[in-house]
Amino acid sequence: MVDLAQLRRVNQSFMPSVCTIKRNTATTRDAYGDPVSTWETVASNVPCRVGRTNLGSEQVTNARVLADVATHAASLPFDTDIHAADRLEFD
Repeated sequence: MVDLAQLRRVNQSFMPSVCTIKRNTATTRDAYGDPVSTWETVASNVPCRVGRTNLGSEQVTNARVLADVATHAASLPFDTDIHAADRLEFD
């Protein structure tokens, strides 16, 4: 019988890179009133795998609406603390 720890080790063996997860902890205003974000590291040296998606552009226009699209996808371990608004920095 295979235990969970062994399955996680196998899964992470397919994650050849590491990344740092950063989270926006505060937004202040500069002298001109523009927002300035503060990003705090919430996890570092997180195993990951990064690959390009099938989309070749960073912005697309659909029905005359300009939208950002993801050009890369990241795979992280199951129990990683990550939110949709977080940033990933790849080492």
